[in-house]
Formats: sequence, structure tokens, C-alpha cells
Amino acid sequence: MAITKVSPSGISTSGSIVIDSISAQSQIRVGSATTIHTGGYQIGSSNLHKTGLDISNIYASGILTATSFVKSGGTSSQFLKADGTTDGTAYLTAATVGGQTDNVPGQIVSRNGYGGFAAGIVTTASIHLDNALETVSVATTYQNGSFNNVILECDLDNGAIFTHNIGTNGTVGVVSFKDFPAIKNSAVTYTIIFTQQSTTPAGTGNTTGATGIGTNIFVQAIGVTGFSTSARVSAGTTVTLSSTPNDVDFVSFVIHYNGSGPTTQSNYKVFTSGNGQFRFGGIGV
Repeated sequence: MAITKVSPSGISTSGSIVIDSISAQSQIRVGSATTIHTGGYQIGSSNLHKTGLDISNIYASGILTATSFVKSGGTSSQFLKADGTTDGTAYLTAATVGGQTDNVPGQIVSRNGYGGFAAGIVTTASIHLDNALETVSVATTYQNGSFNNVILECDLDNGAIFTHNIGTNGTVGVVSFKDFPAIKNSAVTYTIIFTQQSTTPAGTGNTTGATGIGTNIFVQAIGVTGFSTSARVSAGTTVTLSSTPNDVDFVSFVIHYNGSGPTTQSNYKVFTSGNGQFRFGGIGV
């Protein structure tokens, strides 16, 4: 290598390599892109020095592995997103309800005697329950036009089990079911607990085939215009309530949607069954 120039700024070889041991920098410069000095190594605007790597961008086509990544200006309460920004949003991975500690990551647990969680439609491959508690709501009633009975409305938003007192809220003419999901071939079950009036004979209701439960049904799935239909009942008759005062009857309605289009009435079938005449037993212990 021929030395072509010696000056106070160093020794230059062919005008492209400068060995500078005279100035305070003590460095070797290769052209304008690379410099080796006492503090480290510089290529363009990137620096490798004793305190670390100072570099503007790293481009890697393979896997980049490091013991840690530190974002300039980031804090321990943030995490780094794929686009290089930081996010301080708190995302739920576990939960504590009513002061009860949940030590299982990824699970949301509500324990006995404490508040729970409410949700809309939840889809899952399987559900495992240690115990189940179903909400019981009072069915809503509306006067059924000029008829001497009421429309009994059961809204799935309030649960799937309802109560109705014949003596207080009236004989039932039409049972209405609403707000159930019609999203695939599925079925939903509503149960109504009827309590008969306390007087007889004029004080009982829905006790004959003509006035029974199950023939006049109104069905309205979520987001779909409702329609009137007749429920299918055992032997093609109807479900009648007990004629004994204060008796309790359980009547269940199963709405089956076949998944072929929620706006088509023929894609729904309603089945009704009753189990009743519940009263205190006459045989003592």
C-alpha cells in the first residue's frame, strides 16, 4: 500500500484510507462510510461501541434472537407491538371477583357469594360446569285485544325460566317467545312455571282443551320479524293446567330452528309439553 500523503490530520493512502493518530480522535477512516476509532466502530450513521449497538435499522430475512428488546421511551407497563409502537392497554388474562384470588391464568372465575359475568352469545366446543344456576324471571303480560286473556311474553334476554300467576296476572291466550339466536341448526327451551288461582270453579284458568296452553304461539328470533304459529303437542290436543286451586304446573316449550334461513317460518318448529298438579303431599313423614 503506497502512502501518498502525510499531513497534520493523518496518513492518507490513495486518498481513500486515512490513518489518523495525530489528532485527538485517533481513528482509521475508509472512504466516507467506515470509521474505526477509540470509542468503537462506525458504518454510516450506525455505531458499535463499548456501551452497545447504536443503529437506525436492522433488516433480517431469518430469525432474530436476543435475550431482550428495549423500546426507547417504553415503560414496564407497556408492551411492544409488531409495528414498533407501544401499547399500555390492560388486557384480561385472569380475573378476581369479590376479592377472591384466581390463580389459574386464562380463566375467568366467579365464586359462590360474589358477583358474576354477563355475556351475549358465547360459542364454545364444550362447557364443563361444577354447578349451574338459572335465572327465573316473571313473564311479561299484555292484554290480548278484546279477549278475556293475556299475551304472555318470555324474553330470552331475561333467562329461559319464567313464572306466571294465573290469579294475579290472568288467563293465558297467547305465549310469545323472543330474542333467541337463530344462527345454525339449534334448539332453545323455555319453561314457564304456572301457579293456579286460589278459588274454584270460576277462579281457575287454562284448564280445558279450548283454553289450554300450546296452540297459540308467537315466535321472534333475534333480528327477525316474528310470526304466529301453533305448537306441536302430545296427541295433537293442547296442554291444560290443573283445575285444583293453588296447584303448580311446569310447561316447557322447545323451539327448533333447522338453520335453513331465519326469515322463513317453515324452518321453525315449536313443541310443548306439560307436567303439573304439583301441591304439598298428603302423607306426613
